[in-house]
Amino acid sequence: FLNLIYPAANYPHKNHKVLNNIQIPNNVNIYLTIQDDGSIYNNKNSIIFLENLDREKIYDFYKNIDGLIFLSSEESLGMPIAEAIKCNLPIICPKLEYSHIFSELDGSFQFDLKSLKTLEDSINLLHKNLDNGWWPNWNFNKVFKINESNEITNILSE
Repeated sequence: FLNLIYPAANYPHKNHKVLNNIQIPNNVNIYLTIQDDGSIYNNKNSIIFLENLDREKIYDFYKNIDGLIFLSSEESLGMPIAEAIKCNLPIICPKLEYSHIFSELDGSFQFDLKSLKTLEDSINLLHKNLDNGWWPNWNFNKVFKINESNEITNILSE
């Protein structure tokens, strides 16, 4: 099984409903941190609703998950991506302005929001890679600058 998490509030730009328009394999679970309001999901067997999790529970969840799926269409680098990199998790995310920082780093699987087949392909490729023993090797300090309080202070851009 491949277990992915998408920790995001239920706002339209977070694109949760994209999951209605793709075929999620039977051996993939996607955990969402929203309530099941009945309006989504065609892939009911693969979607698990966790509702709201506090930061500590999210980090506990990251310890037992295979990767992050990030579907948001209208924001820059989100905290879930920074958290996933810090936890050395693979990331599936859209090809947007911020994602260029991943282009030379091992660990991201990017998809085109206009071609959801590329999202399906990213899920399948991540699953295949993990089954073959691959795991990302993020260099967190290459992506972010951290201050003495262990807080992200700047994102390096190229």
